[in-house]
Amino acid sequence: MGIFLTILSPYDEDCNFIKKHFSLGFHVNFFSDVSDCFSFLESNISRDNIVLISTKLDEEYKNVLKGVSSIDTSIVSIVYTASGTSRDVVLAIEQGAFDFVVIDYSYQQLIDSIKYAVNSFLAIEENEYESLCFKEKNFHFMFNDIFDHNCNGVSKTTLLKIKQKLDVWVASEKKDMEDVSILIVEDEFVYLHFLKDMLSSYYTVECASNGEEAIGFFENRQFDIVLLDLFLPDMPGKDVLKTIKLHNSQCQVVVITAFDFAEQASDVVKAGVAAYLNKPILKEDLLNTVQKTVLNYKNEFVLKKAMKEFFSNELLLEEKLVLMECLYEYKSSRNEMFVIEDLYSFFPKLKEKNIPDKFAFPHEVTRKNLDMFIKHNDA
Repeated sequence: MGIFLTILSPYDEDCNFIKKHFSLGFHVNFFSDVSDCFSFLESNISRDNIVLISTKLDEEYKNVLKGVSSIDTSIVSIVYTASGTSRDVVLAIEQGAFDFVVIDYSYQQLIDSIKYAVNSFLAIEENEYESLCFKEKNFHFMFNDIFDHNCNGVSKTTLLKIKQKLDVWVASEKKDMEDVSILIVEDEFVYLHFLKDMLSSYYTVECASNGEEAIGFFENRQFDIVLLDLFLPDMPGKDVLKTIKLHNSQCQVVVITAFDFAEQASDVVKAGVAAYLNKPILKEDLLNTVQKTVLNYKNEFVLKKAMKEFFSNELLLEEKLVLMECLYEYKSSRNEMFVIEDLYSFFPKLKEKNIPDKFAFPHEVTRKNLDMFIKHNDA
């Protein structure tokens, strides 16, 4: 496998313990100095790279996270500590951490987090070609990188026009979106009505007092945002979360709880929640969190729509060809294949031609040969 496992800690025993559990198939490295660690990472950039960051370092772990991300955004960072709160978990993950782990003498929580990260690598490898394609899940990252890539002057000018077109289209789509619908799942009567009173003036709100009732709502209609209490009388909130995501993967979930458990927060944040609120909840915090979540929901919704409509319907042929040529150059610089699936958002008729999704273009991709390929396939 050859995964790099780098430990950044002032304590040698951390490294010794990790080596006992992860040796075969891993390159385990230990650093107590942040600068030395960064130098090592810069000279050993690998997609399969996990960095364990202790909070006991002289330098604040948030700054270390930023430094690691600046070296390579694909590096998986796991922060570990002897004590922490749910707020620490949320802040660390917002800063780019894969996980924030509160450990005890057995280090079992850290071991489990490393295994979880390794499994995520394996999942990526099984679907590698898919992850490289111009698709909605990596659209922002790829489009911005293409724009920043060193295309020639003509391409830069065209890309700028495309970006301006996209910004106008996105703003228009957001403005035309229907009112956001919210489901509140809370078993405490007082909190349920507090949340409803605070939000019903701005959004369409429905309420459920237990998990079964909440799931029943989703069987009959869709909600854009859910405020979910983690501790419900009939089932764990995290089970409700999984069911909601199965019904509607785009639904944004805000978790609310009276218990400040870091491990619980880590589990649900990794499961894809948009925000995490601890009781008691202040009105200002509630409204700000929901407003931010609504914005995220609209961004994701419009992004998905853009992949289906904007690139195929709103761009001129020449603009599509320029963007495809720049995409090819960008992917070539990263030693990635330019495959037929990269064209689907621009020329959806190609899906009907029975060309394998993994088909890679055998020659250099230019506007001219792309144009010939599209016309030959009547797309």
